[in-house]
This record gives sequence, structure tokens and C-alpha cells, in this order.
Amino acid sequence: DAAGGIVASMNSSSLPTTLGCANFGSISSWEGGTAGGIVSGGAGTVKNCYNMGNVEGRYNIGGILGLNITEKLELSNCYNVGSVSGSNGGGIVGVLGRECSNSKIINSLNSGIVNGISPESSSNIIGSCEGNSSYSNCFSISQNNFKSYSNEEIGDTLGSEFLKDVNNINDGYPILKWQLENQE
Repeated sequence: DAAGGIVASMNSSSLPTTLGCANFGSISSWEGGTAGGIVSGGAGTVKNCYNMGNVEGRYNIGGILGLNITEKLELSNCYNVGSVSGSNGGGIVGVLGRECSNSKIINSLNSGIVNGISPESSSNIIGSCEGNSSYSNCFSISQNNFKSYSNEEIGDTLGSEFLKDVNNINDGYPILKWQLENQE
């Protein structure tokens, strides 16, 4: 079965929105495999969310989203801190399927360690992409073989939904604006 920190599965026909969510618990799915720190699988919009928990499973494992098999996905302004373990694991999204040619992953950050990445992995952002989906303004800072970015470079590029982490919530890396607003 599927396991998600906030949502197990989103119905693609209704194109739901998951907005402003945070997960702090560990997520594990070994029987069915698919797991995501925020959403296990589905389509729709995932925006302004972050995951602090570790995510593990057999396959299709993502720090934010485990699996998307339709073309209607927009994932933006999200970040993952938890480790991701499993086949087709990605720091932000585990797998984007063949029909995902119009999926967009934008303004997102992964600082969690990713284990068991498929050969098609894309900079620890997307574990496996079978279609022509795209991502932009996404960063992975967890592995030594990627370009090292300063916090200021990342924050400037991610956009206005992110702020400087002055309270060390995310090890000094940018946090979502609503996190700081909730602390005041």
C-alpha cells in the first residue's frame, strides 16, 4: 500500500491541491512500495510544503511526492530534509511516469541523503522520469558530487515564497515564508 506524510493518494480526476503542509514523521511503505514525505502518489498541485521525516520503501520513493503517473502535476516551493531510501528514489519526486509530459517541478530544494537512486536519476531531484517533464530552479545540496551553492544563491533563485533561515530551522538553508510567519 501507499504511504504519505499528509496524503496517501490524490485522485487525478479532481486535481486536488495540497498547500502549506509539513511532515515531521518517518514514512515507510514496503508492501505496496510507493511513499512520499507529503504525498505518496497522484496528481494535482503540491505547493509550499516541506518534509523533515525520513522516507523509505521498496520503490517510487520521494521526499515530497512518491509517484505521479498522469500529466497534471505542479509541484512548487517545496523542500525535503529527510533521507530517501528505495528504488527510484528522488529527493523531491520518486517517479514521473510516461504520461507526465506536462508536469512541472519548480523552486524546490533537497538537502536529504538519497539512497538507491535509479540510473536515470536527475541530481537527486527526480529519481526516474519516463516522460518529458521538466524542473527548474531546483537544488540538491545533499551529495558531494553536486555543485556547492551558498544559502544566498539558493534563496535568491528559489523566489519570494522562501526566506533566509535566521532561526536555523533548516540548517541555515532557505525556509518557506509561512514558517517564519507562524513563529511570530
